[in-house]
Amino acid sequence: MRGLPARVARHTCRDKPLRWHIDYFRRHARFIGVWGIPSTDPETEERQARALLSLAREAAGPSALPAPGFGASDSRCPAHLFYWGDSAPQLRPISSDH
Repeated sequence: MRGLPARVARHTCRDKPLRWHIDYFRRHARFIGVWGIPSTDPETEERQARALLSLAREAAGPSALPAPGFGASDSRCPAHLFYWGDSAPQLRPISSDH
């Protein structure tokens, strides 16, 4: 298994060597689902992260960025981890544990 399916499978697993930010986070978080936007445009991730941050700020205000820099070391975005409180947007997962 290689590429995106392998990465998703690794991130959904809790018992694994700790290597990435998400690995440490997953030790304490419940997996709900995986959302993806297929694209070959390198700016797509940046645009989507900024759109999600905007939604999170509307819902949670300053709490929207619980860990500045999380998951965004290769991005100009302030983070790729957002908090919505009880107002998370309804996104359709491409993979889930349900």
